Amino acid sequence: MVSRAALLAVALLAAPAAAQRVCEEELAGTCLKWREEEPTRAAPAPAPPPPSAEAIAEQALGLDADARRRVQAALNRAGFEAGMPDGAFGPQTRRALLNWQRATGRVATGYLAAEEAEALEGAARPAPSPAPAPVAVAPREAPEPESASPISAEMRHGASRFALRAEPADSESVTLSLRMTTQNRSSTFEQTCRAPRSGPFECILGQSGWNRVRVEGALPEVTLRFDPRTLIMGDPNAQDSPGLLTLTLQ
Repeated sequence: MVSRAALLAVALLAAPAAAQRVCEEELAGTCLKWREEEPTRAAPAPAPPPPSAEAIAEQALGLDADARRRVQAALNRAGFEAGMPDGAFGPQTRRALLNWQRATGRVATGYLAAEEAEALEGAARPAPSPAPAPVAVAPREAPEPESASPISAEMRHGASRFALRAEPADSESVTLSLRMTTQNRSSTFEQTCRAPRSGPFECILGQSGWNRVRVEGALPEVTLRFDPRTLIMGDPNAQDSPGLLTLTLQ
């Protein structure tokens, strides 16, 4: 059973604040004239603006992190700096998307429409190779194994430039060559490793004076993991940069 004191406390909390009495005239410690003032109330905080129709339409596309990374990679390759393809559409990606929309004659909103997402994602995917024409082979001769053409990709990240190339080594593997140059170092990182033509792989590259670089993925997509503090010497913001770069070879 609720006590009378508890009910009184609830009523006092729910009731509006009472007016305050302020003395206007005082004589020998006695107030001769009083006035009442209404208590001040803090103005409520403004509500955040609702999302725009373009932002709601982009959210409805349901792009996953991989799709967002492909969009960022396509913007970078087109010359619109979207930053590291990390799947997060921050201010730099929004600016790049806005500039791309203006350059291509689209409505500049900074948000993806369905057709724009399809165009950028398609540009990020390597074009499928045409099926080779059938070649007549004599029954007693074994066909020669077909050698794939080299594929490569380049990207600038901060003060550094990355160049990755895959050349056929044999019928089942390729030789990956990684070259990294930076404006802040006189030396160049250049190492190679073997990788299968299909399926996941991982290799560690090391060079004197440089931290190791981990190369992983499955062709044609390759991810580089490195320490940006070693790569970009003299840059105070390098330690805050993500040491992760994804390249699509084609």
